[in-house]
Amino acid sequence: MKSPSIKKVTQRKKARPTTAENLEEKFDNGEDVLDYFDTKNPILRGPEIERLEVEFPGWIVSGLDQEAARLGVTRDALLKFWVAARLDERRKGELASR
Repeated sequence: MKSPSIKKVTQRKKARPTTAENLEEKFDNGEDVLDYFDTKNPILRGPEIERLEVEFPGWIVSGLDQEAARLGVTRDALLKFWVAARLDERRKGELASR
């Protein structure tokens, strides 16, 4: 007669939520942190893009095209860079005046 097999029941530790600091420390110590992320169903978020239509006089468009050609970028890229730079300058100025 065979004796019934006995399975050892092991209790799992309760998973504790981790903090960003705790996760960063584990990563810095070389520990594997991928278990904390859902790699099978990632949610990728980027900046939300909004389309904007702007009308400029011909002389401005011509100047933009010349500058874009000189830098080797598109007109669109040049405009995005210039606007972002101006907004950064303004934000830094506002922060400095506080």
